Amino acid sequence: MITGVAKGLRRFRTGCRLTLVLLALSVMSVLAACDQNRSQQNAAAVARESLPVETPNPDEIAARLIRRTIADPHGGHFAVEIDAEVLRDLTARPKDDASIAVFRDPLQAARLFAAHIGQPANATFSIGQKSVQAEEASGLFIAVVKVSSAGQSISMRMVSAPAADGQPSVWVLNDYEH
Repeated sequence: MITGVAKGLRRFRTGCRLTLVLLALSVMSVLAACDQNRSQQNAAAVARESLPVETPNPDEIAARLIRRTIADPHGGHFAVEIDAEVLRDLTARPKDDASIAVFRDPLQAARLFAAHIGQPANATFSIGQKSVQAEEASGLFIAVVKVSSAGQSISMRMVSAPAADGQPSVWVLNDYEH
């Protein structure tokens, strides 16, 4: 009987040792995985900090803002659908961001959009009318820009939502007419 108990104790100790070894290996692999994950997160944070923040080209922004144009089947009127996500990103930029300064003036913004609706670079631009406060019906500022080139002219309606200070935020093309 004593031999049976002794054998049982040896098996128990061997089993405990094996369990402890397996437990230690598991803990070490979990700790190594956590350490590797932490190292990857630190490397990603350093990479984010060291990467230069690209200033997008205003012309590229204007091209990305125009999702599509919709022609009126009865005339020369074209509605412009603006990409809401690109507009949200644009308006979220700081006021002093150089890449969006051009969008703060309806005439300069119209020049950017004109290139993407088939107007030549040498066209003449002038403000036909511009609201001094947000319109009651739409809540938007509206500017009409006249574009003339080679004896032809179009009217571009630019709109801007009010910023926190009550002034226009950024101007985008709403529609145009031949």
